Amino acid sequence: MISNKIFNEILIDTGKVRLIGNLSPHSSSTGIVIFSHGSESRRHSSSINFVADELNRKGISTHLSK
Repeated sequence: MISNKIFNEILIDTGKVRLIGNLSPHSSSTGIVIFSHGSESRRHSSSINFVADELNRKGISTHLSK
């Protein structure tokens, strides 16, 4: 399956926590789910990407942290 996702690499900085990752925005998003992982390989996990894709289909933006 080929994804039509748009990815924007962004930094989320709360002052105490810094998350760098790929934001997949949804045009009418009402929220965002942040997937934070300890390793680069988990961000590319097929199960994590499946969940992120399903959330995007439901109108929720996702951020897959590096």
